[in-house]
Amino acid sequence: MLLGLRARRRPTLRPSWALVIGAHARLGHLWMFVKRSSFGPMAIVWSGVTIDCIDVKRVARFWSALLDRRPGPSHDDDWIYLGDRSDVLPRLVFQPVHERKEGKVRLHLDLTVDDIDDGVESVLALGGRSTGERHDYDEGVVVVMADPEDHEFCLVQYF
Repeated sequence: MLLGLRARRRPTLRPSWALVIGAHARLGHLWMFVKRSSFGPMAIVWSGVTIDCIDVKRVARFWSALLDRRPGPSHDDDWIYLGDRSDVLPRLVFQPVHERKEGKVRLHLDLTVDDIDDGVESVLALGGRSTGERHDYDEGVVVVMADPEDHEFCLVQYF
């Protein structure tokens, strides 16, 4: 089943542009494109999430084990990619940086689990940590966790 939403035109966009976002439920694939009438649709596909880290190998090992995703081809020995560009899921990319993360991240991953307690135990066993933040809602529970370099992410169990 193909789902799609058409956003209303915003003043910051030219009147001939429209933003269209959709998801293919069966494949779990997210797509979006920007269309300008003079040149037709231009596909924009979410292909990855890049995580800055000091110890690229340590952080990549954590995420590889947690998500059961194997490293894919890399164009640079210092960078590690989990997954391949041809995968249905976006790749996780680990980029080396020299400075430590400071403050709260403004983008994070949400990971759905069947059992929140088992998910927390898995993260802890792999070297991650709990931030102590938990939110219980009618539709499920969210626990905020962090990887070995303190990149926050959420474990989510839907009821």
